Amino acid sequence: MSLPQTMVGFKRACGPETMKVFNFVSTCHGNLCKAQFKDTALMDQLKAEKFDLALGENFDLCYYGVLRRIGVKNYITVFSTTQYENAAMALGIPSTPSFVPGIFNGMKPPFTYLQRTTNLIAHLFSWQFLHTSFGGPANSFLKTIYGKDFEAMVS
Repeated sequence: MSLPQTMVGFKRACGPETMKVFNFVSTCHGNLCKAQFKDTALMDQLKAEKFDLALGENFDLCYYGVLRRIGVKNYITVFSTTQYENAAMALGIPSTPSFVPGIFNGMKPPFTYLQRTTNLIAHLFSWQFLHTSFGGPANSFLKTIYGKDFEAMVS
C-alpha cells in the first residue's frame, strides 16, 4: 500500500460529510446527556435502586456522569464495536500502533515500515478526533457539573 492510497482512504473515511455526521451525533449525545440530568425524577429513581453494579457502553459518554450522580461505584464498560485507541488507553492498555491496526484504517499486519508510520499517524489522528469531536459536547457538559478534571471514557 503506497502512502498516496492511504491518504486517499483517510480523506474518504474522514471527509466533510463524515465529519458532519460525527458532529451531529456528538451534539445529540451532548443534548441527551443534558436532558437526562435535567430529568430529576429519573435520576432519583435510579439512585433509589441502589445498584451494586452497572453495565454500560462507552459509546454513551454520559453513562459515566450518570453513574457518578446516582452513586454507583462498580461498573463494567462493554464494547459492541472494535475497541478504539482512546478507550484502550483510558483502561491502561498500552497503544501499539507498530503492529496493531488502528480503527480508521484497513491495513492488516504484518506492516511494512511505511504502513507502521501511516498507522501511527492514523492512531494520533483518531485519538485527537475522538477526544475533541466525538466526545466534546458530553464531556464539556459533564465538566460543568463535576469540574474541569472529569473525563468520560473516550478521553
